[in-house]
Amino acid sequence: MKKISILVILSAMWMTGQVANATGFSDSSDKGAGDLGTPTPTDGLLLWNRLGSEDQIANSEVGPDATLANGTFVPGPFGNAVELSVPNQPAVTLPVELMRQESGCIEFWAKVNVTPSSLVWGSSVILAAYLEPSANGFSTYPFIHFNGNDGAANGGLCARLGGIGSAGTAPYSTSGWTYSSALKGADPAEWHHYAMVWSTQEIASLGTPTRRLAIFVDGVLNTGSWGGPVIPPYVADYAEGGLLGLLYMSSGTTGHIAIDNVKIWNYAKTDFSDRFTEGEVVTYDVTVSKGSIDGTTSNSFPAATLLNIRADTPPTGWHFASWTVEPEDADLGSTFDALQAETSLIMPPHAITLTAVWVPDVTSLNSGLQLYYPFTSATEGATDASGNGHDGVLHGTTWQDDGRPAGSRLLGSGNYIDVGAEVNFAAWEQYSISLWFKRDLTPIDATGYGDKLLCKTDWYSDQHLRMLPGGSLHFSVATGGGPYPSVGYWVQCWENFQDNMWHHLVVVRSNNLATLWIDGVQKSVTSNAISITSNTKPLYLGYS
Repeated sequence: MKKISILVILSAMWMTGQVANATGFSDSSDKGAGDLGTPTPTDGLLLWNRLGSEDQIANSEVGPDATLANGTFVPGPFGNAVELSVPNQPAVTLPVELMRQESGCIEFWAKVNVTPSSLVWGSSVILAAYLEPSANGFSTYPFIHFNGNDGAANGGLCARLGGIGSAGTAPYSTSGWTYSSALKGADPAEWHHYAMVWSTQEIASLGTPTRRLAIFVDGVLNTGSWGGPVIPPYVADYAEGGLLGLLYMSSGTTGHIAIDNVKIWNYAKTDFSDRFTEGEVVTYDVTVSKGSIDGTTSNSFPAATLLNIRADTPPTGWHFASWTVEPEDADLGSTFDALQAETSLIMPPHAITLTAVWVPDVTSLNSGLQLYYPFTSATEGATDASGNGHDGVLHGTTWQDDGRPAGSRLLGSGNYIDVGAEVNFAAWEQYSISLWFKRDLTPIDATGYGDKLLCKTDWYSDQHLRMLPGGSLHFSVATGGGPYPSVGYWVQCWENFQDNMWHHLVVVRSNNLATLWIDGVQKSVTSNAISITSNTKPLYLGYS
């Protein structure tokens, strides 16, 4: 008998000597892979602020709210825009974490009407900057700026992003730059659309050699010089309390600069044919099972919206345990508490599905409950919470602070739970087995029975639940094999469940009928179920 050399995690296992509700396993949830896919022009919008009034600045359409630091409001391309006329102060500030992306784009409309018209060596007008806290307030590090020589041999309209490098309209020139020449002859005092795009990998549309940073003006590539690349590129960190500042004039520059309709994306957007449209609020779908969010079970909301979620009242004999979220790694903000039936969350910039997990009250199951291992803590081990005293003996297995609804036990080579021989479910006419499991991506044993989650095996007598290479699941109660005829029944599902995700499994037998359910969906049924009384070996969880 070969021990498994795998990683399986088992959570909240219970077994009854009676049939469960065969069509409503309300303690299960279907866990998908949660692949968000490649962003499209309506995906990945991290921020949209109209910048047209104090109220609009303080209430972003998408993403975190902004703060008006200085400035007044003037007509812009879309309603009003914010204008700055004082040096050494930003007009608007936002969280700089918006710029901490492997790939991204910041775009807006701006106009520059300042003197002198020539560019000095050093940043004269900054359209977007990192404001790093300092003893005197903050230090300014430009993202998008006009510069005669940016220190990396670039000039004109320059871009700089820590971890990626610098770029400019062209190499710096001893004959000097003007704001107009930086815009390739355009009038800077008119409204123009500006966009800085970046990627730690490459921006494919910029061709070869590999380019990772660029500025577009009015939808056309402005950048032609890439002095000062960072090799290898990386995502730069920002100091705690750092800010993204919009609009900044250095000392010696006078006049007015204005900005309107800022957006930040989490991919390197290079198509700006939509720049003449102010934009529409991008929303993302929320679906709630066995609960509601802001009074509905499904709706669409902008990213960063605060939403209230409430679980439905469970049926008699059940209670709320936790929320499951798909995709599992969705960031729902610090207000979200998965263990509370009523909680709140911050809408992420992608679709999510939430499911309230109900678990049976132990007292309501005691009429038929034979075994219940909740695995809620390391100290409880495999204590039988059914009250029947079927405590398991741990062999090598460790407790994990990850499970459904709480903790779990790690099963692997030499790691299993000995339940003992008294829970001889195969001899019963009726029973239900319910458990949560998660299988990692390491190879499944291909030399014998596969990886067993449940095992009660004797010579020519096998009762087990196992996963075969390819991630399929098979439950069998049978005798025979070799020189003896095989007698018994099997329920199985050939789908791949080796995906490092939590899944809920139930086997139900009632006389000659047996069914296999996974994530609340019936996967297999047979009318040939039988009882086997001759196997007196102990029941193991995770042994092979």
